[in-house]
Amino acid sequence: MRIGLSALYKKGGLCFNKLWQIQIARQKHERSIVMIDNIDHNKEAADIYREAMEKERKKRKWNPDELIAMYSRVIELEPEFPHPYFLRGRQYLEFGDIANALKNFTQAIELGFQDAETYYERMKCYALIGNKDNEALADLRAALKIDPFHVNANCDMGLICFEKGDMQRAYKHFTTAINRNTSNAITFLKRGVINMQEKRYEHAIVDFLDSKACNPTIAQTHYLLGNCYYELGVLKRALRAYDSANLLDRDMPDIYYKMGCVCYDMGDFDSSARHFSILIELLPDSETGYTSRGLAWLAKEDFDKAIADFEKAISINAGDASAHYLLSQAYLGRGDEALGIKYYERALALGYVPE
Repeated sequence: MRIGLSALYKKGGLCFNKLWQIQIARQKHERSIVMIDNIDHNKEAADIYREAMEKERKKRKWNPDELIAMYSRVIELEPEFPHPYFLRGRQYLEFGDIANALKNFTQAIELGFQDAETYYERMKCYALIGNKDNEALADLRAALKIDPFHVNANCDMGLICFEKGDMQRAYKHFTTAINRNTSNAITFLKRGVINMQEKRYEHAIVDFLDSKACNPTIAQTHYLLGNCYYELGVLKRALRAYDSANLLDRDMPDIYYKMGCVCYDMGDFDSSARHFSILIELLPDSETGYTSRGLAWLAKEDFDKAIADFEKAISINAGDASAHYLLSQAYLGRGDEALGIKYYERALALGYVPE
């Protein structure tokens, strides 16, 4: 694995769709109520268990220490009853006691509580500890084996496959999570990237819009959405998407480059040059900024500024055939035929192929 599962887990930012959350919570509550039958012979344990479950179900503010104490008492009275270990582990995990959470999930599994959620929760512990990628991946696979439609497990497995370059499997896992109503913005974002790579731009746009609906604060989502519109020639929408990305990340050079390209294609050469100027401020040693801004000046027939930019690009990369060709055109435009021919010949010598 090129990137640790710990890092992937933190990048994933998993979150359920509200409706799906309610459905899962209801299923867990109903399952827990049925499980009380296992300890109904012990009235004290059953009563404490019911009270603790009710506190969790109502989602009101509670003292975590109180809930942990209640589950601990149930475990003390019924040490072979696995579910309280799971519930106590979840409390420990929620409030950052990873070691105790891991211990409790493991105890629940060893006592026979081997459902997908238990393995998934233990996987999170391994991921948060770090240096436990093998254990985390084993638990993630176990969760998916038990429940192939587990939303979060599919999100995380999709991220792992994506980072490993297995786009086919990544797409499958992302799609499974999306079909189960995930509201994880990263899942939509990554599937959109795969659709872009396959040049399925319309499908990618849908994914990026869904990602934006889940979390509108991810600059990359807006940027990639702009790229899709740009590829399809929908320039005004592309520019709006790049503007949104720019509001979220003022220091992303690629945004200014793309905005400069869009403005150039729309014939707004002043705005194009302005965006390329910001790109140059961010990347002063990149020939691309100077070549691109030079093109904007050339389109405006401001030949002196174009010549200065193309010469700067050549000073950064003397082997840039395109910059030599463009410099020749700027000189010819200014009326310097001798210099125009000189740099045109240099461009040809460097491998420039006339269209």
